Order: sequence, then C-alpha cells, then structure tokens
Amino acid sequence: MAAPSESPPAWVTVARVAKTQGRKGELAADLLTDVPGRFAGLDRLWLLARSGERRAFVLRHHWPHKGRVVLELDGIADLTAASAWVGAEVQVPAAERAPAPAGAYFVSDLVGCQVFDHGRPLGEVAAVEEVPGAAALLHVAALAGELLIPFAAAYVESVSLAERRLALRLPDGLTAINQP
Repeated sequence: MAAPSESPPAWVTVARVAKTQGRKGELAADLLTDVPGRFAGLDRLWLLARSGERRAFVLRHHWPHKGRVVLELDGIADLTAASAWVGAEVQVPAAERAPAPAGAYFVSDLVGCQVFDHGRPLGEVAAVEEVPGAAALLHVAALAGELLIPFAAAYVESVSLAERRLALRLPDGLTAINQP
C-alpha cells in the first residue's frame, strides 16, 4: 500500500472572516463548522491571512449575528486593524478541535486517505463534495482518472483514520460508471 500523500492537518479552519462589524474592530465570520457552540469553549484562536501570516488572538467575546459569528479579539481595536483580516481563515490547532459526532468524519481527516473496494486499492481521496439531501461524494484520484464515490454508510466497511484507510464495499459496476 502506498503511503498517503498528505498527513492530517495541523490546523483546522472553523470560520472565514467575511467583513468587519461595527467600529470597534469586531469581525463577522462565516461558520465552516458543524459543531454547534464551537466558539463557546475557545479562549484563543488564530487568524490565517491571505498572505499566509498566521497570528494568535485571545477571544474576548463572540455572539451570533445574521447567520454569522461576530468575534471580538484582543489586539484588534478599530476598523482599520479589523479590515486587514477580512478574508482570513479562523483556525484552531487540530489537536484542539471538537470531536466529530459518532459515525461522522471531518472532511480534513478523509482527504489523503487510501480507498479500497472489497480489498482492491482504488486511489486516494482528493476532495469531499457535500451534496444537499444525499451522501457526500468522495473525489478519488485513481490511476484511470477521478472516481466519484458516494460516502454512504451502506458502502462503508471500515474507516481507520490512524491508518489513513477507507475500506468500502461498493455495488458491482459503480466504479465503472466513471471510467472513460
């Protein structure tokens, strides 16, 4: 078995700064987490600017507002300072992220996993596409090209994140649908 091309991430993005909020340096961020109340347990967080600069901030206060979370951070005290962080990713160390609910997996944990069907290697998860009302699609980089595989519980035999391995039992012909 080939080694996965990437290791689990050191950082997890939980939101993205969409705009400034008010005149006192608050940031309004779009949530990128399914964990309700994610910010309630945080004392600090990191902002990753588009430039690649990552900086730690103490989280003073947060509150929901119009489908977003508003963040008040130590060190960002006015509109000018806040403007510099628009577009930044709001991150936490992967070791501090909230656990996934039972039977669920984080996309960042699945990307890079090797995929097997009935023990036969298919390729590596390159991306996971959320599909409203249906199972997410695994985009699997295979020798013959990209395979799209529904990540449905009925097809999952086992998931070993420690081994970076997804063992599936796909219906006959499912992988042939994507073949040229």
